[in-house]
Amino acid sequence: MILPKKLQDSLKENEQAAAEKDGLVPTGESYQLTKDQEKAILELGGFFEREAGNALLVAPTGSGKTQVLLRIAVCEVMRTRRPVIILVPTRDLARQHLRYFSDRLKNTPLYTAEIHGGIAAPVRKELLASFGRGRHHIGVASSLILTDPHWEPLLKGVALLVVDDVNAYDPEDALRRLKSLSIPMLFSTATPEPVEGFLKLKNIQHRVSMESMPFEAPPTTIHTLKARAGERPTAQVERARKLIEKHIKSEGRIFVISRTRAEVPFLTYALRDAYGIPVAMLHGEMADSRDMAKRLEKFGGKRPPSTRIYMMRRFRDSLPAILVSTNLVGAGLDVPAADLVVVTDADSFGQAELEQLIGRVGRRNRQSDACLIVGATAPKKQLWQKESNKKSRKKAARTR
Repeated sequence: MILPKKLQDSLKENEQAAAEKDGLVPTGESYQLTKDQEKAILELGGFFEREAGNALLVAPTGSGKTQVLLRIAVCEVMRTRRPVIILVPTRDLARQHLRYFSDRLKNTPLYTAEIHGGIAAPVRKELLASFGRGRHHIGVASSLILTDPHWEPLLKGVALLVVDDVNAYDPEDALRRLKSLSIPMLFSTATPEPVEGFLKLKNIQHRVSMESMPFEAPPTTIHTLKARAGERPTAQVERARKLIEKHIKSEGRIFVISRTRAEVPFLTYALRDAYGIPVAMLHGEMADSRDMAKRLEKFGGKRPPSTRIYMMRRFRDSLPAILVSTNLVGAGLDVPAADLVVVTDADSFGQAELEQLIGRVGRRNRQSDACLIVGATAPKKQLWQKESNKKSRKKAARTR
């Protein structure tokens, strides 16, 4: 679909401003879509104009996939006059996508909203009414929208459901629900192999692949460091001190990944004491906002020491800075000038998880490093076997 000229001009102007802000291009240099992006937009847009089916976009990390999803969403909203939902694996990624979309849709007639578990009931009610009246057009949602019945009328009435990073969803929950939906869907992933069975069930009628990157970036250097068996993550990160100091000196942002959420606070305080720079933390048990924290406290929960929104803002607004997180980072968080990731207990992660984590850095014209610390725990397969054996022993004990 050919968009109105005024909308095209606004999109182009906003994309240029966002690219300069994020360091994709130097100030004054024109931002251009890659040939792969243009091809994907043309092919997918044409497909959804012709038929209400399902399509797949295969794109490696850093190839500009989100820009393609934005353009397709805009085209479908303008063509059908119905909303489009962008489904993402986590609420943190929903906020990131919302910011991405909002920046590029400034001064246009299209409005975006976020949909996830951190939204209070009154806001949810207002959003549903707003989508129904055509005042909101693109919703960026976590998988909550698939299971919360309040959102079902909106979900069933969309022009298109875009499922970003389809292999990051729970097969027994989100993917099962997606199987039952009969609305047009666009799936995107960097690694389709793990979900080929699901995609086959969804009868993918059109597949587009992207390969080229929108900017030149030096390859990420991968360092593997050996830890002692049983070594705590706080001791493991000491082994990466030289790399951390190097990136602090170059005013970069650093991800430090913990296998468990329990270790996140310990790592946060240890790194803050060691380097004296802003250190934020992120894990699944943190409240989204102050309002949500108050609600949790009101209903008998322990009030978290900080919130996800505050911590992410602190990380994004500081240079240099460190973010300590669980594997939430691997679900697509993209932070400018993030050029080092340190993964503790790296051999407890799967290969696809590590690739996603490494993909969080090296996405700008800066030298990037990934430090994988191994040896402190058993590899993931062994951990799974150990847990399986433990469950078997417990089951046997109950039947004695």
